[in-house]
Amino acid sequence: MTIKSTISITLFFLCSHASSHHSMAEFDRSVVREIEGLVSKISWRNPHILLEVQEQGEDSSTIIWTIEGGSISAQRRRGFTGDEVSIGDRVLVAGNPSTARDNYIQVSHMLIQDQQLELLLGASSEPRWSNTFIGDDRRLAIDIGYSETPDIDSSLSRENIYKVWSQAVRAWFFSQPQNLMESAKIAVSNFDNILDNPLLECVPPGMPSLMGNPYPMQFIQVGGNIEIIFEEFDAKRTIVMGENVIAPEDMPFSHTGYSIGEWQDSTLVVKTDRINWPYLNRVGVPQSENVKLTEYFNATDDVLHYKLVVDEPSSLVEPFVWEAHWINLPGETVEPYECVVEDSV
Repeated sequence: MTIKSTISITLFFLCSHASSHHSMAEFDRSVVREIEGLVSKISWRNPHILLEVQEQGEDSSTIIWTIEGGSISAQRRRGFTGDEVSIGDRVLVAGNPSTARDNYIQVSHMLIQDQQLELLLGASSEPRWSNTFIGDDRRLAIDIGYSETPDIDSSLSRENIYKVWSQAVRAWFFSQPQNLMESAKIAVSNFDNILDNPLLECVPPGMPSLMGNPYPMQFIQVGGNIEIIFEEFDAKRTIVMGENVIAPEDMPFSHTGYSIGEWQDSTLVVKTDRINWPYLNRVGVPQSENVKLTEYFNATDDVLHYKLVVDEPSSLVEPFVWEAHWINLPGETVEPYECVVEDSV
């Protein structure tokens, strides 16, 4: 179904409910709403882009729409700088409406009408209106030759891990494990993604949902340990190695926990406990302080392969397993992150 209306658009990029910070289930994928109008204001901030839309009703009343797009990191990866759209441009926008918030849409496509240039601002890699478009991030994957199921090959090396890595698969934490305990199912049904989500208060996510975030991350060596620097919320995670290891029971609990790493040939095996982050994923599955994680990392020149095993007896009937990979994009960097709580914007 497609709904069209003509409006005056205020396009601005705010820091509030990023697509990476709340459930995709909020948006009705069966409905695509098209909106046409003028850009009247532009700003560029993490963690995502928003369009504020002022629609003139038939009775001359004004209806305010908010249209959400992807993160700055995602747009940068598609080749956008924030300068592609100018104030006064007439644009056509398509996106999916929210089922939880009135007058709220997640944008996928934008057409700058006088140029007939289409911007792919969401998850889609296919244009909707024009043969002239930018933002197809599939070409980045093709350029470096990775596949959706990359093979482990002979170029695996411990040293390859120390790079900047970018997401190449959909984040796992918006889906629900199929093996939830009944108490966890009840907790999920009571979770309010707007009111109960700590990320919307600019609180950095804990483990394990920190892994799989849509922003770049970098592995570095510091004092014999391995640090992972995340663009999302400027988060940092330390993996303690070798002689630096302290007995876990002597360490305090934290949102990211206490991680001990060990190289097994070219694979980095990391075991983490002492986690006091309340959620296993980002849509309300509860997590207790008894949760234990095991992770496996191995890297070629271009691909970081990953496996996560979550043992959470309070919420899961059996351990949850996620396999994924990241890619090394030439020139990609971990950028500073500025999170602004919506009410303070």
